[in-house]
Amino acid sequence: CLAAHTPSNDDASDASESVQESTSTTRHTRDHLVGRGGLTLTAEAMRNHVRDGTVQAAACGLLANVVTAGNDVANDAKTAAVRTKAGQELGIIPLVVAALRAHRDNGAVARYGCAALGGLTAANDDAGGNGAAVGEAGGIEAVLDVLGRYGGAVRR
Repeated sequence: CLAAHTPSNDDASDASESVQESTSTTRHTRDHLVGRGGLTLTAEAMRNHVRDGTVQAAACGLLANVVTAGNDVANDAKTAAVRTKAGQELGIIPLVVAALRAHRDNGAVARYGCAALGGLTAANDDAGGNGAAVGEAGGIEAVLDVLGRYGGAVRR
């Protein structure tokens, strides 16, 4: 049974501390993953397992989390550098777009692929050209296709 609860300042403080701790943990995980070549391995997995929707969904989900560092629009310098590395140096954008096209009926690929593209182009750090790369790779059309197929509500 759920009892009525009026949030207090203590609840808000606890929630804020929890979000900050979670974001800090996510950034630490991102730094560890990137420092050990995780983005390169993710790109290789996407290239080597193009037909495997489970691999593509997992890779897109990982990318979405890494390029946002657990925050919808993380603006720190490390996250910006990760976006540039993923988008420009490793060529991940065309891989995500290819996954969206190849696995049109896979809701997890749709959800995480769109999130990854959004994260790669988030914030004001697009000097690396990820926005243009998404357009050139057909990413806008792929996202519009997802929205058309799923009506904006992507399910797993």
